[in-house]
Amino acid sequence: MSHSASRVQGFVCAVFALGLFLVPVAPSQALEEKAASLKMREAIAKDLTALEAAIKEKLPKEQIRLIRSLVPRWKHFDKKQRKLLRADMEKLFAKGAEDLRLTIVRALGRMDGGKKGLEAKKSTHTLLKYLKVKKVVAKGALHREILKSLGLLKRAAGMAALLDSLNDKETKTVTAAIQSLGQFHKAKTSVRKEIFKTILRAIPSPRTSGGNRGGGAGGRSGGLVDPRFDYERKRKIESAADATFRKLTGEQLRGKEAWMRWWNKKGKKKSKW
Repeated sequence: MSHSASRVQGFVCAVFALGLFLVPVAPSQALEEKAASLKMREAIAKDLTALEAAIKEKLPKEQIRLIRSLVPRWKHFDKKQRKLLRADMEKLFAKGAEDLRLTIVRALGRMDGGKKGLEAKKSTHTLLKYLKVKKVVAKGALHREILKSLGLLKRAAGMAALLDSLNDKETKTVTAAIQSLGQFHKAKTSVRKEIFKTILRAIPSPRTSGGNRGGGAGGRSGGLVDPRFDYERKRKIESAADATFRKLTGEQLRGKEAWMRWWNKKGKKKSKW
């Protein structure tokens, strides 16, 4: 063996031997995970106790802080802890100011999981209940946050409520519903088609003096456009629809007319998007 080859072999052996001493002897991964989970549960229990105290002492800022701290750890809650947090939030929503209610609604949008989506179903049910309270719906920002959370939860009942909201008189409510419907971009094609069609119909088009909607041609059907038509509302709704349509279809189009042409020529005929 040459002198250089001998040196290389010696170096390799030395590195290997050194490596044997440097490899750490790690504890069982399962034990580590169990300990971390236990520590997390203990921290959650501590914060839930603090939330109970904040409710008793009527400290809204502390209530908001604790809810915001607890919700990111929702996946680590046990059944009892989940039930307790929901009960506390229910009590707080009933009498809370708008900033506290906004915090609760945003939290519900992240409280999903469970067997067969049970937790998402519970959160959706609660949000739909809030939508029926007229005083809640009258608060524009709160109403829109409910719609946003319904989209995040991606339940069929929530989708139905979002589609119904497309008929709202408030432009901000309609655009919020359209944006939330974009969360269903991984749903079955049949579901996305239903969403697409309903949003497309919700985009306003100017009426002409002849009484025809210019849906396919932007109102240019030879008559005089109704001077009362709200072009600003159309622009905002159309812009929100563009973004959601791109998520649902993967197509990069713009404007109601372009989407309508795509739908008639390709979209409704395709079995899969």
